Amino acid sequence: MKSKLLIVLLLLSTGLFAQKYYKVAPVKGETLPIWAILMYTDHPNIWQVDDEYRAWRSENPDAKTTFTQYYKKWRHDVDIYINNQGYEQRPTDAEKIEFQSRLGNIKKNNALPSSARGHSWSVLGPYETFNTNTGPDPLAKSSQVNTFCFDQSPSNPDILYCGTEGGEIYKSVDKGQNWFCVSRNLDMNGPGAVEVHPSDPNIVYIGENNRIQRTTNGGNSWELVLQADNLYTNDIKFNPAHPDTILAATQAGLYRSIDGGENWENILTNACYDIEWKADDPSVGFLVRNNPALGICEFYKSNDYGTTWELKNTGWFFSDLEGRNDGGARLAVTNADPNRLYAVLIGEAKTDDDGFIGIYRSDDAGETWTLPNPPAGGPYDQSSHPDMVGFSWDGGYHQGFYNLGFDASDTDPDKLLVGFMSLWYSVNGAATWTCFGGYCGNDFNYVHPDCQEIEINGDDVWMTSDGGIE
Repeated sequence: MKSKLLIVLLLLSTGLFAQKYYKVAPVKGETLPIWAILMYTDHPNIWQVDDEYRAWRSENPDAKTTFTQYYKKWRHDVDIYINNQGYEQRPTDAEKIEFQSRLGNIKKNNALPSSARGHSWSVLGPYETFNTNTGPDPLAKSSQVNTFCFDQSPSNPDILYCGTEGGEIYKSVDKGQNWFCVSRNLDMNGPGAVEVHPSDPNIVYIGENNRIQRTTNGGNSWELVLQADNLYTNDIKFNPAHPDTILAATQAGLYRSIDGGENWENILTNACYDIEWKADDPSVGFLVRNNPALGICEFYKSNDYGTTWELKNTGWFFSDLEGRNDGGARLAVTNADPNRLYAVLIGEAKTDDDGFIGIYRSDDAGETWTLPNPPAGGPYDQSSHPDMVGFSWDGGYHQGFYNLGFDASDTDPDKLLVGFMSLWYSVNGAATWTCFGGYCGNDFNYVHPDCQEIEINGDDVWMTSDGGIE
């Protein structure tokens, strides 16, 4: 309950609950399902609403109504206020004031270095959100959309796609200057992955909830290509040389298709977090995957286009200490050095760690690994080994895999960006790190907090966050 309260106070401090969600009345002759009736009562039991909604959804898998859209927004709004009995319980004014005081001290003690202020970031959107009491009418004035995932077309860099918290896919054809929604009639939750075909920008895959869906006409229509229990896709990758070969890293394991998504095989079980292909050899793939028996994340390599995978753990992180916890991982490759590979691991290496394990580096395409900024996990040090995942260098509240973006420069293999709740950068191959913006620095919103994805393609550098795309 205490951790949920901290999340509530955080979101209040960043203004994420400034938007009110108004109840909407049924149209003439419309009958509300039981879950909607319960939802509209003055003080509903949220868990009871959820149970009825799931039962209704199993019988109406494709239904998308005013009430289902309102449920998603309402459910997200109340999620972190739920008490132990399943009812909404919001923080008191005194609790809000106390949190603002602590947040102010964190910002004061983590000043943004002056050397970082010369870099320029700008918000590109998407900006369109909706008012729930007027149906599908965009608000005349709004803020940018919380963006979960992003991809840039390799064959036409002006074409971009992104997935948003509200359960929509947006598209830009002018490199982010303007955006339009291409999923208005598609029922889905907030997507966790979006991937554009290497040579055809009209072919796009999205992973959301228990499904992977595909468009072959630039978003004009979508079709279901894979559905599985507890899928929750973290990453999708086309093979650049053989795009009919597609890999999907999901919480249910690694899925592979060799016929353009028509059929899929679950070739590895256990949660898989991220996939990359070697920059100069598309037959070589890299994967990070959970080992529940050991309670750690492991690294795997394939030399046959993802057909088989081999564990590579020389120099890789290992812990058998009490308190160890695998929180997830991301990979980064670079065109500047195809043998250079980075992996960011979050979680705990031992008791008293707080969200951050380390950023590992390989100079031989994953055969061996080093940790340029030791130790794995704590103890943390403000100047030489900060805990980068949360508010402060020494730990505290963080949002784990939800805020984890990572990529390396395509022109200098020693330069890379990693996004947690704040954005950090290294210019020396992960040996040292500097906070670029977010919850660090005097200019609080210099970079919007809560980084979700980072993508570097040549000279194009993209970051998505709760503030949209920068």
